[in-house]
Amino acid sequence: MKLIKEYSYGQNAGTMIMIAVLLFGFAAGAAWLGYTVKSELVIRVVIKLSPSQARVLYYTAASVCGLFALLSLISAKAGMDEKKKLIVYDDRIIISGITKPVSMFFREMVSVNERKVSSTRFIDIDMEDGYKALISNVNFKNTAEFEDAIELIKTTYRNTVKKSLPPTF
Repeated sequence: MKLIKEYSYGQNAGTMIMIAVLLFGFAAGAAWLGYTVKSELVIRVVIKLSPSQARVLYYTAASVCGLFALLSLISAKAGMDEKKKLIVYDDRIIISGITKPVSMFFREMVSVNERKVSSTRFIDIDMEDGYKALISNVNFKNTAEFEDAIELIKTTYRNTVKKSLPPTF
């Protein structure tokens, strides 16, 4: 069996951190504008608000930006922790760092093979630490070929996938 694809997927944590920094900057800017007198004059002339309403507007903008910045940081942390690895052999063997049931693999098979998989048969193999491997389109000629495939899956899992996955709880 030859290796067809090996790639990692998950959220790009760096992008989420940059978004969080940008949102924190907007929050700080809005808070500073709400604190200064000149910005109150500008907002009062343009939108016709009282000084207290202008301050409330800026502080609300600052708190909303700060909230979304915190959510972006939380998402970035989750993206770093939850990065998964997917390895495909011969378009029918998939090793994935997912602890969810087989239904999660249907989506991966569609994205990997770009074909309908509703009628595809799966055999899932319990790996170490609660992760699963999946063999799709099961049509091995004999038991020895099947056992070789399982051994290859387990070896590949131990050597590559397991090192890049967080432990399950």
